[in-house]
Amino acid sequence: MATICIGVPSYRRADKLYDLLKRLVPLVITRPHIRLCVANDGSHDAAYERVMGVYTGIVDYRVLPRNGGCGAARRAAFEGATEDYLVCIDDDCIPSRDWLDWLEAMIAAHPSVDLFAGDVRPYFETEPGDWERALSILDDNASQVVFADGLMTAVTANLVMKREIYERAGGFSADLRGTEDCDITQKLIRAGASYMVVPDWQIFHVAKLRYWPVARRFRQYGSHAAAYTLSRGFWKLAKRHGTGSVAQAVTRAAERFAAQRREDEGDKTLSGRAKIYRAFVLAALTFEFETGWYRVMRRAGIRDNKALPQPPRLAERYVDFSDADAAALRAH
Repeated sequence: MATICIGVPSYRRADKLYDLLKRLVPLVITRPHIRLCVANDGSHDAAYERVMGVYTGIVDYRVLPRNGGCGAARRAAFEGATEDYLVCIDDDCIPSRDWLDWLEAMIAAHPSVDLFAGDVRPYFETEPGDWERALSILDDNASQVVFADGLMTAVTANLVMKREIYERAGGFSADLRGTEDCDITQKLIRAGASYMVVPDWQIFHVAKLRYWPVARRFRQYGSHAAAYTLSRGFWKLAKRHGTGSVAQAVTRAAERFAAQRREDEGDKTLSGRAKIYRAFVLAALTFEFETGWYRVMRRAGIRDNKALPQPPRLAERYVDFSDADAAALRAH
Protein backbone atom coordinates (compact mmCIF):
# COMPACT_ATOMS: atom_id res chain seq x y z
CA MET A 1 0.00 0.00 0.00
CA ALA A 2 1.32 3.43 -0.99
CA THR A 3 2.30 5.75 1.86
CA ILE A 4 1.07 9.36 1.78
CA CYS A 5 2.01 12.68 3.38
CA ILE A 6 -0.64 15.42 3.39
CA GLY A 7 0.94 18.87 3.72
CA VAL A 8 -1.06 21.87 4.95
CA PRO A 9 0.40 25.42 5.11
CA SER A 10 -1.27 27.80 7.55
CA TYR A 11 -0.91 31.52 8.22
CA ARG A 12 -3.04 33.52 10.67
CA ARG A 13 -6.02 31.18 10.28
CA ALA A 14 -6.06 29.05 13.40
CA ASP A 15 -9.87 28.89 13.28
CA LYS A 16 -9.90 27.60 9.69
CA LEU A 17 -7.16 25.10 10.50
CA TYR A 18 -9.24 23.83 13.43
CA ASP A 19 -12.25 23.32 11.13
CA LEU A 20 -10.06 21.40 8.67
CA LEU A 21 -8.43 19.17 11.28
CA LYS A 22 -11.67 18.20 12.97
CA ARG A 23 -12.84 16.84 9.59
CA LEU A 24 -9.55 15.45 8.30
CA VAL A 25 -8.02 13.80 11.38
CA PRO A 26 -10.88 11.26 11.76
CA LEU A 27 -10.25 10.22 8.14
CA VAL A 28 -6.49 9.88 8.66
CA ILE A 29 -6.34 8.35 12.12
CA THR A 30 -7.54 4.96 10.88
CA ARG A 31 -4.95 5.00 8.09
CA PRO A 32 -1.48 4.52 9.62
CA HIS A 33 0.09 4.79 6.15
CA ILE A 34 -0.99 8.45 5.93
CA ARG A 35 0.83 11.24 7.78
CA LEU A 36 -0.60 14.74 8.22
CA CYS A 37 1.86 17.64 8.46
CA VAL A 38 0.95 21.28 9.17
CA ALA A 39 3.51 24.02 8.49
CA ASN A 40 2.78 27.29 10.27
CA ASP A 41 4.17 30.13 8.17
CA GLY A 42 5.58 32.24 10.98
CA SER A 43 2.27 33.02 12.74
CA HIS A 44 2.23 30.64 15.70
CA ASP A 45 0.41 32.12 18.70
CA ALA A 46 -1.87 31.13 21.56
CA ALA A 47 -4.73 30.34 19.18
CA TYR A 48 -2.59 27.87 17.26
CA GLU A 49 -1.29 26.49 20.55
CA ARG A 50 -4.84 25.62 21.59
CA VAL A 51 -5.69 24.04 18.24
CA MET A 52 -2.56 21.95 17.92
CA GLY A 53 -2.63 20.92 21.57
CA VAL A 54 -5.66 18.77 20.74
CA TYR A 55 -3.67 16.89 18.09
CA THR A 56 -0.33 16.38 19.82
CA GLY A 57 1.17 13.11 18.64
CA ILE A 58 -1.35 12.87 15.79
CA VAL A 59 -0.36 15.77 13.52
CA ASP A 60 3.23 16.67 12.65
CA TYR A 61 3.30 20.41 13.44
CA ARG A 62 6.15 22.61 12.20
CA VAL A 63 6.61 26.32 12.85
CA LEU A 64 8.66 28.50 10.50
CA PRO A 65 10.70 31.17 12.31
CA ARG A 66 9.35 33.90 10.02
CA ASN A 67 6.70 34.38 7.35
CA GLY A 68 8.09 33.17 4.03
CA GLY A 69 4.97 32.82 1.89
CA CYS A 70 3.17 29.90 0.28
CA GLY A 71 6.21 28.37 -1.38
CA ALA A 72 8.26 28.29 1.81
CA ALA A 73 5.42 26.84 3.90
CA ARG A 74 4.59 24.09 1.44
CA ARG A 75 8.26 23.21 1.11
CA ALA A 76 8.57 23.00 4.90
CA ALA A 77 5.57 20.67 5.13
CA PHE A 78 7.31 18.13 2.88
CA GLU A 79 10.85 18.58 4.18
CA GLY A 80 12.32 15.17 5.00
CA ALA A 81 9.25 13.27 3.80
CA THR A 82 9.79 9.57 3.05
CA GLU A 83 6.27 8.72 1.87
CA ASP A 84 5.55 7.57 -1.69
CA TYR A 85 3.09 10.40 -2.44
CA LEU A 86 2.77 14.02 -1.32
CA VAL A 87 -0.64 15.71 -1.17
CA CYS A 88 -1.27 19.46 -1.06
CA ILE A 89 -4.35 21.12 0.43
CA ASP A 90 -5.05 24.49 2.13
CA ASP A 91 -5.98 25.26 5.72
CA ASP A 92 -9.39 26.59 4.64
CA CYS A 93 -10.29 23.41 2.76
CA ILE A 94 -13.24 21.18 3.59
CA PRO A 95 -12.63 17.52 2.65
CA SER A 96 -15.61 15.29 1.99
CA ARG A 97 -15.91 11.90 3.68
CA ASP A 98 -14.85 10.12 0.50
CA TRP A 99 -11.99 12.50 -0.39
CA LEU A 100 -9.30 10.09 0.88
CA ASP A 101 -11.11 7.11 -0.68
CA TRP A 102 -10.90 8.86 -4.05
CA LEU A 103 -7.23 9.67 -3.46
CA GLU A 104 -6.23 6.10 -2.65
CA ALA A 105 -8.33 4.68 -5.49
CA MET A 106 -6.63 7.02 -8.01
CA ILE A 107 -3.17 6.05 -6.82
CA ALA A 108 -3.99 2.33 -6.94
CA ALA A 109 -5.65 2.52 -10.37
CA HIS A 110 -2.96 4.68 -12.01
CA PRO A 111 0.45 3.80 -10.54
CA SER A 112 2.29 5.30 -13.54
CA VAL A 113 0.83 8.80 -13.02
CA ASP A 114 3.16 11.25 -11.27
CA LEU A 115 0.78 14.17 -10.77
CA PHE A 116 -2.96 14.15 -10.12
CA ALA A 117 -4.65 17.54 -10.54
CA GLY A 118 -7.90 17.62 -8.58
CA ASP A 119 -10.68 20.20 -8.52
CA VAL A 120 -11.80 22.72 -5.90
CA ARG A 121 -15.43 23.68 -5.31
CA PRO A 122 -16.90 26.47 -3.16
CA TYR A 123 -18.27 25.69 0.30
CA PHE A 124 -20.93 27.99 1.74
CA GLU A 125 -21.44 27.97 5.49
CA THR A 126 -24.91 29.50 5.01
CA GLU A 127 -27.26 29.47 2.02
CA PRO A 128 -25.80 31.97 -0.49
CA GLY A 129 -27.77 34.53 -2.43
CA ASP A 130 -27.26 35.19 -6.14
CA TRP A 131 -24.48 37.70 -5.47
CA GLU A 132 -22.56 35.49 -3.00
CA ARG A 133 -22.81 32.56 -5.39
CA ALA A 134 -21.55 34.73 -8.25
CA LEU A 135 -18.43 35.65 -6.26
CA SER A 136 -17.44 31.97 -6.45
CA ILE A 137 -18.02 31.61 -10.18
CA LEU A 138 -14.40 30.65 -10.82
CA ASP A 139 -14.55 27.93 -8.16
CA ASP A 140 -17.75 26.75 -9.83
CA ASN A 141 -15.68 26.16 -12.97
CA ALA A 142 -12.76 23.74 -13.34
CA SER A 143 -9.86 24.81 -11.10
CA GLN A 144 -7.12 23.23 -13.20
CA VAL A 145 -5.74 25.62 -15.82
CA VAL A 146 -5.21 23.90 -19.17
CA PHE A 147 -4.14 25.77 -22.31
CA ALA A 148 -3.12 24.64 -25.78
CA ASP A 149 0.39 24.01 -24.42
CA GLY A 150 -1.00 21.52 -21.89
CA LEU A 151 -1.51 21.71 -18.14
CA MET A 152 -0.52 25.15 -16.89
CA THR A 153 -1.50 24.95 -13.25
CA ALA A 154 -2.64 22.19 -10.92
CA VAL A 155 -4.05 24.09 -7.96
CA THR A 156 -2.24 23.36 -4.71
CA ALA A 157 -5.52 23.20 -2.80
CA ASN A 158 -5.97 19.69 -4.22
CA LEU A 159 -3.08 17.92 -5.90
CA VAL A 160 -0.97 14.77 -5.52
CA MET A 161 2.66 14.25 -6.50
CA LYS A 162 4.96 11.27 -6.38
CA ARG A 163 7.68 12.17 -3.89
CA GLU A 164 10.42 10.84 -6.18
CA ILE A 165 9.62 13.23 -9.02
CA TYR A 166 8.86 16.08 -6.58
CA GLU A 167 12.41 15.77 -5.27
CA ARG A 168 13.81 15.43 -8.79
CA ALA A 169 12.03 18.67 -9.74
CA GLY A 170 13.55 20.50 -6.77
CA GLY A 171 10.35 20.87 -4.73
CA PHE A 172 8.49 24.07 -3.97
CA SER A 173 10.48 27.26 -4.38
CA ALA A 174 10.88 28.94 -1.00
CA ASP A 175 11.13 32.41 -2.55
CA LEU A 176 7.63 32.45 -4.07
CA ARG A 177 4.80 34.17 -2.20
CA GLY A 178 2.38 33.47 -5.03
CA THR A 179 2.15 31.33 -8.19
CA GLU A 180 3.74 28.43 -6.31
CA ASP A 181 1.09 26.14 -7.80
CA CYS A 182 1.98 27.11 -11.38
CA ASP A 183 5.68 26.87 -10.54
CA ILE A 184 5.54 23.36 -9.08
CA THR A 185 3.31 22.17 -11.93
CA GLN A 186 5.77 23.38 -14.55
CA LYS A 187 8.80 22.07 -12.63
CA LEU A 188 7.23 18.63 -12.39
CA ILE A 189 6.36 18.58 -16.09
CA ARG A 190 9.88 19.68 -17.03
CA ALA A 191 11.21 16.87 -14.82
CA GLY A 192 9.23 14.40 -16.94
CA ALA A 193 6.08 13.98 -14.84
CA SER A 194 3.06 12.31 -16.36
CA TYR A 195 -0.14 13.97 -15.20
CA MET A 196 -3.86 13.34 -15.00
CA VAL A 197 -6.54 16.01 -14.64
CA VAL A 198 -9.25 14.59 -12.37
CA PRO A 199 -12.28 16.94 -12.21
CA ASP A 200 -14.33 14.44 -10.17
CA TRP A 201 -11.80 14.35 -7.31
CA GLN A 202 -12.94 17.41 -5.40
CA ILE A 203 -12.22 19.25 -2.20
CA PHE A 204 -14.16 22.28 -0.97
CA HIS A 205 -12.88 25.80 -0.24
CA VAL A 206 -14.65 28.13 2.16
CA ALA A 207 -16.29 30.68 -0.14
CA LYS A 208 -15.47 34.38 0.02
CA LEU A 209 -18.65 36.42 0.46
CA ARG A 210 -17.42 40.01 -0.08
CA TYR A 211 -16.37 41.49 -3.40
CA TRP A 212 -13.34 43.61 -2.51
CA PRO A 213 -11.27 40.88 -0.83
CA VAL A 214 -11.86 38.70 -3.89
CA ALA A 215 -10.96 41.56 -6.24
CA ARG A 216 -7.74 42.32 -4.34
CA ARG A 217 -6.82 38.65 -4.46
CA PHE A 218 -7.21 38.54 -8.25
CA ARG A 219 -5.18 41.69 -8.73
CA GLN A 220 -2.47 40.04 -6.62
CA TYR A 221 -2.76 36.93 -8.80
CA GLY A 222 -2.03 39.08 -11.84
CA SER A 223 0.89 40.82 -10.14
CA HIS A 224 2.41 37.54 -8.94
CA ALA A 225 1.93 35.95 -12.37
CA ALA A 226 3.72 38.82 -14.12
CA ALA A 227 6.59 38.85 -11.61
CA TYR A 228 6.92 35.09 -11.92
CA THR A 229 6.93 35.28 -15.72
CA LEU A 230 9.80 37.77 -15.69
CA SER A 231 11.85 36.15 -12.93
CA ARG A 232 11.51 32.61 -14.29
CA GLY A 233 11.38 33.38 -18.01
CA PHE A 234 7.99 31.70 -18.28
CA TRP A 235 7.10 32.09 -21.94
CA LYS A 236 3.72 30.35 -21.75
CA LEU A 237 2.16 33.12 -19.66
CA ALA A 238 4.06 35.79 -21.57
CA LYS A 239 2.56 34.51 -24.82
CA ARG A 240 -0.94 34.65 -23.35
CA HIS A 241 -0.87 38.09 -21.70
CA GLY A 242 1.86 40.03 -23.49
CA THR A 243 2.93 43.33 -21.95
CA GLY A 244 -0.64 44.19 -21.00
CA SER A 245 -2.44 47.54 -21.04
CA VAL A 246 -5.58 49.22 -19.76
CA ALA A 247 -7.17 48.68 -23.16
CA GLN A 248 -6.34 44.97 -23.04
CA ALA A 249 -7.79 44.68 -19.53
CA VAL A 250 -11.04 46.34 -20.64
CA THR A 251 -11.26 44.27 -23.84
CA ARG A 252 -10.67 40.96 -22.10
CA ALA A 253 -13.15 41.84 -19.36
CA ALA A 254 -15.79 42.65 -21.98
CA GLU A 255 -15.04 39.39 -23.81
CA ARG A 256 -15.43 37.37 -20.60
CA PHE A 257 -18.70 39.16 -19.82
CA ALA A 258 -20.12 38.30 -23.25
CA ALA A 259 -18.84 34.73 -23.16
CA GLN A 260 -20.41 34.07 -19.74
CA ARG A 261 -23.71 35.56 -20.87
CA ARG A 262 -23.73 33.17 -23.83
CA GLU A 263 -22.80 30.21 -21.65
CA ASP A 264 -25.56 30.90 -19.11
CA GLU A 265 -28.21 31.84 -21.65
CA GLY A 266 -29.98 28.48 -21.72
CA ASP A 267 -29.58 27.64 -18.03
CA LYS A 268 -33.11 27.62 -16.61
CA THR A 269 -31.82 27.05 -13.04
CA LEU A 270 -30.42 30.60 -12.95
CA SER A 271 -32.50 33.75 -12.59
CA GLY A 272 -31.88 36.69 -14.89
CA ARG A 273 -30.29 38.57 -12.01
CA ALA A 274 -27.99 35.65 -11.19
CA LYS A 275 -26.82 35.52 -14.81
CA ILE A 276 -26.00 39.23 -14.80
CA TYR A 277 -24.10 38.90 -11.51
CA ARG A 278 -22.08 35.94 -12.78
CA ALA A 279 -21.04 37.71 -15.98
CA PHE A 280 -20.22 40.93 -14.13
CA VAL A 281 -18.07 39.22 -11.49
CA LEU A 282 -16.15 37.21 -14.06
CA ALA A 283 -15.51 40.35 -16.13
CA ALA A 284 -14.48 42.38 -13.08
CA LEU A 285 -12.04 39.72 -11.82
CA THR A 286 -10.58 39.40 -15.30
CA PHE A 287 -10.01 43.17 -15.29
CA GLU A 288 -8.34 42.98 -11.86
CA PHE A 289 -5.99 40.20 -12.97
CA GLU A 290 -5.01 42.00 -16.17
CA THR A 291 -4.49 45.25 -14.25
CA GLY A 292 -2.18 43.55 -11.76
CA TRP A 293 -0.28 42.01 -14.67
CA TYR A 294 0.35 45.16 -16.69
CA ARG A 295 1.28 47.30 -13.68
CA VAL A 296 4.14 44.92 -12.86
CA MET A 297 5.19 44.97 -16.50
CA ARG A 298 5.22 48.78 -16.51
CA ARG A 299 7.25 48.93 -13.30
CA ALA A 300 9.75 46.57 -14.91
CA GLY A 301 9.92 48.82 -17.98
CA ILE A 302 8.45 46.15 -20.28
CA ARG A 303 6.49 47.76 -23.13
CA ASP A 304 7.45 45.58 -26.09
CA ASN A 305 6.50 41.91 -26.48
CA LYS A 306 10.00 41.25 -27.82
CA ALA A 307 11.33 41.99 -24.34
CA LEU A 308 9.23 39.18 -22.86
CA PRO A 309 10.35 35.55 -22.50
CA GLN A 310 10.08 33.78 -25.86
CA PRO A 311 9.08 30.19 -26.69
CA PRO A 312 12.10 27.86 -26.75
CA ARG A 313 13.33 25.79 -29.63
CA LEU A 314 11.15 22.75 -30.25
CA ALA A 315 13.82 20.40 -28.86
CA GLU A 316 13.80 22.22 -25.51
CA ARG A 317 10.12 21.49 -24.96
CA TYR A 318 10.70 17.76 -24.53
CA VAL A 319 12.36 15.94 -21.67
CA ASP A 320 15.60 14.14 -22.67
CA PHE A 321 15.40 15.42 -26.26
CA SER A 322 19.05 16.03 -27.09
CA ASP A 323 20.82 17.82 -29.93
CA ALA A 324 21.72 14.38 -31.29
CA ASP A 325 18.03 13.48 -31.35
CA ALA A 326 17.30 16.71 -33.22
CA ALA A 327 20.03 15.96 -35.77
CA ALA A 328 18.66 12.46 -36.32
CA LEU A 329 15.17 13.87 -36.81
CA ARG A 330 16.44 16.37 -39.39
CA ALA A 331 18.27 13.58 -41.21
CA HIS A 332 14.99 11.81 -41.82
